[in-house]
Amino acid sequence: MAKSGEGWLDETRSAYLYRVMAEVERGSPRSSLFVELAREAEGQAAIWAKSAGLASVPAFVPDLRTRIVAGLLRHFGRARCAGFLSR
Repeated sequence: MAKSGEGWLDETRSAYLYRVMAEVERGSPRSSLFVELAREAEGQAAIWAKSAGLASVPAFVPDLRTRIVAGLLRHFGRARCAGFLSR
């Protein structure tokens, strides 16, 4: 995958996880922050997709690691997962 394709994947993965964090933080002021971060990441992903020359943006399917992180977030919450989220 070209660098711009990797950028698309990284930003799309981030948007997905930000949306999971918004779901986990529902009802708190942080929820809207994570929704906004997801939107920004999606905007960046669109820029990367255009840079990669993708005629159409492929559907995002989270890889195993991303699904595990999302599951841990849902189970333990964002605060308890902060250590590995920053890596």
